[in-house]
Amino acid sequence: MSIFAVNGRDYEAEAGLKTWGQLLNVLEEGVGTEHAVVTAVRFGGVDQPSFREPDLLSRDLSAGACIDIDTCPAQLLVAEAAEAALNGLGPLGHAVQQAADAFRGFDISDAHSRLSDIVATLHALTQLTAAASEAAASPRAAGDAEDSAKLLSRLGQSLEALVAAATSQDWISVADVLEYDMTDLLPSWQAVLRALANPKSGANAGCGWPVTVRCAS
Repeated sequence: MSIFAVNGRDYEAEAGLKTWGQLLNVLEEGVGTEHAVVTAVRFGGVDQPSFREPDLLSRDLSAGACIDIDTCPAQLLVAEAAEAALNGLGPLGHAVQQAADAFRGFDISDAHSRLSDIVATLHALTQLTAAASEAAASPRAAGDAEDSAKLLSRLGQSLEALVAAATSQDWISVADVLEYDMTDLLPSWQAVLRALANPKSGANAGCGWPVTVRCAS
């Protein structure tokens, strides 16, 4: 039977674990943010970046090589994703106002360049927000998840209005959507991200918990 050291404490794994995939499932057991996430794995001292791929999931634990595992609380990963998105909202608000001013001044070439950057930033930040919200899903975080869903829905509607106005070359309407709709969404977006980045409960632990699966003697 394999012997484990999790967070510096030795314990015996439950009986019946035969593959790396089964071990991974045990280590990541939990709901919402109430579990650890395996972030790095080394078999016999060799990094395995594809440790979630089927060929490695079926690896036999009795193969002999020791397995070193790094984990991180899921809650902290959610907080880091939310914090990254939050840090991008300040520059986004400034960029949105500049683009709106350019459209109102009919400096269309500059406005389009700014709008392209804004859309790319919005895409990245919405993905981060959605990922953080989904990962944080749990009964105690239901309110935050609902707020996030409403925000993303409103953002989608604003983007649709933006595309429609740009397609019809109604530059004043484009400026209005940017300056009013998008700008009005930013405080709500910040509130959602702050709630995800600073959950009401849970340990404020760091990543890199040492988890070592030692070769059985």
